[in-house]
Amino acid sequence: MDRTLERMLQKLSLPIRRQLQAVPASCWEQVQEIRLQQGREPYLVVAGRPMRLGQLLHRPISTEPVQPQQLQESFAALCDYSVHTCLPQLLEGYLTVEGGHRIGIGATAVIQNGRLCSVRQVSSLNLRIAHCIAHPSAHPASLSIEPLAEQLFSRGLCSVLVAGEPGSGKTTLLRSLSCWLAGRWKVTIVDERGELYEPNFSAQDGLCCMDFLRGFPKAQGVLQAVRTLSPQVIVCDELGDCEEVQQLLYALNTGVCLLASIHAGSREQLCRRQPFLQLQASGSLDRVLLLRGASHPGQVQEILEIHPSASSSRG
Repeated sequence: MDRTLERMLQKLSLPIRRQLQAVPASCWEQVQEIRLQQGREPYLVVAGRPMRLGQLLHRPISTEPVQPQQLQESFAALCDYSVHTCLPQLLEGYLTVEGGHRIGIGATAVIQNGRLCSVRQVSSLNLRIAHCIAHPSAHPASLSIEPLAEQLFSRGLCSVLVAGEPGSGKTTLLRSLSCWLAGRWKVTIVDERGELYEPNFSAQDGLCCMDFLRGFPKAQGVLQAVRTLSPQVIVCDELGDCEEVQQLLYALNTGVCLLASIHAGSREQLCRRQPFLQLQASGSLDRVLLLRGASHPGQVQEILEIHPSASSSRG
């Protein structure tokens, strides 16, 4: 089991932790999410499907409903007992912990003067587990990013958008492709949500030229990266509003390439997303990796070659 995952599980309330300890270490690589909901037994998400612990293990095991006090204890520990420090993230509905694991929060809003100012009465926690596709030289038994990366960058650096529905493995691919790229070019990761940072990132050939800007709003981080870190590639997580895209276009117009992700479960959905349309119209985007979906996390459905006015697929 990944050490950061192990440390995250250690923060959960003891009754919850004991139930999850029934899952062997060898099974955790399959698990995408841990769902903890008040009054219901813990369950896991594997290949996009919710599963009871006994279903994953193919044998009946004793489970108990998650109690409100257990959720509150787990929530406090995951915040390192400083909810105030974590409040900016919590107001966005999530918390990111060591290793890039992201925790969605179901809770009651606290509203003051018409604005969300805090949350209380946590009723559910969704622990989304960050994975990384390894280089075969480091982990021979792991799925390798090498063939995909060599296909994407066969003609040198280019700008790539990773598109997929929630849970399809976008962040996993960003982390793995970043590692591969950092063995060849200068990479800066603008990690607004803390999901991409990994202190032990390493590249296959030993070189790892990678800078991190953690916690910066995406638009501000991109500008700072261009001005101060001279990257050849900027990596960032999910594209949001038009301002973010405009800052990315500024960076791309200075000769920097982009690796980013976007929510879209199909070509049709992708073509309705304004950030994609802006990048496409600018002529700055070269390829889109369209993922298969939450039932096949990290698997590529097709690679789209992007042109300013049209796109065609290349398998």
